[in-house]
Amino acid sequence: MTVSPLVGRTQLDAISAYGFPKESLNLSCYMALNGVPEGTEFEGVRVASLNDGGLQRFNMLHHIVLPVQGAETIIAHMLKNGVEPERITCLEQDMTAALQLQQPKTAAAAE
Repeated sequence: MTVSPLVGRTQLDAISAYGFPKESLNLSCYMALNGVPEGTEFEGVRVASLNDGGLQRFNMLHHIVLPVQGAETIIAHMLKNGVEPERITCLEQDMTAALQLQQPKTAAAAE
């Protein structure tokens, strides 16, 4: 299981206070929005990048997307990179917006 995006300890603790069971999850890694140096860890769990091939290494795992601004963009990026929709759980996020980002724009929509 992965958690995206990597947020600060204070924000992660705040999300946990509302019922996110981070201590009971079997986390393989946190997924950061930006490139991270190899070997980076957060709270004893490795950190991989959503953009630098890290997602391809973990696309067969289940992904939890935290309730952050831009979550639908993260989800759309995961879908574009081969993560199946059933492997993504969004906390307080509607998957519809992310799926719409994946749809090709038609000529009628562009007008």
